[in-house]
Amino acid sequence: ATQNTTPVPIPMPIPTGLSPTLPQDLLQTDPAPHLSAQEWNDRLMQSSKGCDSEGRAAPRDEGAPAGNIEADKSAIILDVRNCYESRVGHFAVPNVPTLLTNTRKYSDLPTMLATHPEIQERKQVFMYCTGGVRCERVSMLMQTLYPDKQFFQLKGGIQTYLKDTEASANLYLGKNFVFDPRRTDPVHFGTTVGRCIVCDGPHDDYDNGHAPSERKEARCRTCRMLILVCNACRPSYRCFGEDTTADGRSGADAQEQRTPLFCGFPETRCIHEGVAPAPELIRIENCNIRSGLE
Repeated sequence: ATQNTTPVPIPMPIPTGLSPTLPQDLLQTDPAPHLSAQEWNDRLMQSSKGCDSEGRAAPRDEGAPAGNIEADKSAIILDVRNCYESRVGHFAVPNVPTLLTNTRKYSDLPTMLATHPEIQERKQVFMYCTGGVRCERVSMLMQTLYPDKQFFQLKGGIQTYLKDTEASANLYLGKNFVFDPRRTDPVHFGTTVGRCIVCDGPHDDYDNGHAPSERKEARCRTCRMLILVCNACRPSYRCFGEDTTADGRSGADAQEQRTPLFCGFPETRCIHEGVAPAPELIRIENCNIRSGLE
C-alpha cells in the first residue's frame, strides 16, 4: 500500500524587528532532550494513537480512563532543514503532521518558527535534521520562544536513525540529503517523495544519475540552489552553468534554444526575488502506521 501525503501551503505573517540570528544568551539554554531512533518511533506512534487526523488531541469518551499523558497532547514533527534537503525525504506519521519549513538558509528559520500558527497551537514538537547539529541550536531558540511546550530532537539526526532502524519500523520517507558528492545517503527504503519542478512527476535525483560526479547537478540559474528536474524535462531547460542548447552548440535555431530554469518555477525568477515557497504541512490520513513502509 502507498501512503498519500497532502502538502498544505500555509500563509505566514512576517513580523518586523525579529533578528534572523540567535541571541548570544540562548547559548546558555540547554538543548531539547534527545531521543534515540527507538524512542523517537515510540513517542511518535503514541502521539499518532492519541491524535485525530488533523494532528490534534483526540477527545476521549466520557468516563473513559485517561491514557498516557503524552498521548493526550497534540503534536507536530518539525523539519528544520533547508528546502532542497526536505524535498527528497521527510518523516511522515499518521495523524501527526510534519511541517517542512522550506527555508532557503539557516538565517530564515527564526522568523518562520516564531510566527507559524501550526507550531503555536501544538503542545509537543518533535524536531529533526540531517545529523543532529542544527537541531541543537534551533531547540534552544524554540524553548525560549515557547517555554510552555515540550520539545524533543532526534539524536544523531536522520543519518543515525536510518542506520539504527529496520525497514519494518522506518518512519522516514524518501532519501536523506547529505553534503558530499554522493548527494543522498545510500541507506533508504525505496520511497520517492521528490517531485520534478517542471512536470511534478516523481523524481529525487539532483544529479540525474551522474552522482558522485561533480558539476552535473541541476541548479537555479540565479542563486545556484539545487533543484529537481527529471530526466525527461531536463534537456529542455538550461540550469546554472549549462549551454544554451542541449548539444552545446550556440546556434540561433529557436527550436533548439533551452529555457533558463529558476528555483521559483513556474515563475521566471529565483525564490530570492519574491517567490519563496511557503511552509508545507504534510499530513498522512488515517492508515496503518506501517503501511507502505515495509
